[in-house]
Amino acid sequence: MKDHLFLKFREKIKPFLSNKCQIVLGLSGGPDSMVLFHLLRKVKISFRALYIDHGWRNKSKEEAEQLADLCEKLEVPFSVREVKGFDFAKGNIEDRLRNERWKFFKESEADILILGHHLDDHIETVIKRLFEGAKLTKLGGIALESEVGTMRVVRPLLECHKSEIINWANSNQVHYFIDETNEDQHFLRARMRKRLIPQLEDSFGKGIGQNLNELSQVSSKLKLYLDRKTDPYLAQFESKRVIPNLEEEIEMRHLFDRVANKLSITFSREQVATLVTLGQKGESGKFVESKSFKCLYRAGSFRIEKKELSKNVPLC
Repeated sequence: MKDHLFLKFREKIKPFLSNKCQIVLGLSGGPDSMVLFHLLRKVKISFRALYIDHGWRNKSKEEAEQLADLCEKLEVPFSVREVKGFDFAKGNIEDRLRNERWKFFKESEADILILGHHLDDHIETVIKRLFEGAKLTKLGGIALESEVGTMRVVRPLLECHKSEIINWANSNQVHYFIDETNEDQHFLRARMRKRLIPQLEDSFGKGIGQNLNELSQVSSKLKLYLDRKTDPYLAQFESKRVIPNLEEEIEMRHLFDRVANKLSITFSREQVATLVTLGQKGESGKFVESKSFKCLYRAGSFRIEKKELSKNVPLC
């Protein structure tokens, strides 16, 4: 009988099997990362395992010790980072803990980072962005592969449902830990998983996951298309004035989004709409501004003055 999950995994990891690169696995001890741990060993690929102990749960230190013992027994290099003095009473805990993990991953200087995101995570991300009012090009969800600095992030289980991963773990006697905080409905992800998504499935049918996945794929293709249309202007805007020769409003909006991201400023939706209108009507001498920047339209081109830098930066 074919091991479908292993075959999916091997297909995604195949490009890295013969490369001499530094591979690390983000190991949490949960079913997703533990299945990845054993799949990586099954394809006989060398890797290091990284575990971060946030101190959020009473069992985390004990789990770290058990994972260290497992890695030592199976001759897998293992590193643990203990986060000390983390204040769980401040801000968005999930976002701040995620930042701590990424800091640890980046410091590993790995060429390839393997993470255990799966299809259910991907669907949750699309729903979250949809209801938060994300732009069409931001509904792509979680990427199968992405770049973080010089590190390539790969998620080989992204096309597998959580239930498929659990079944594989149970069938192959893979021991894993259950993180009870994932069930805590004080947090948005847990509420979505336990309440919102089941309610949507009851109302619209079990096919919503596939529909949302298709929406995310269309979003990713739209982003690639708009990136190609706006690349010439994005590449030139720091060196000289360029008049954006873009006919469609959606192209102009996308360009402003990319420029704002590149300059680390924020355009509100109203400001983007105003800038697009200025460009379409050719209203020279008009501008929009905030505390951090001023964007002026004149003679067919845009110019941004970043106030904190006290110098002009051309915007196309």
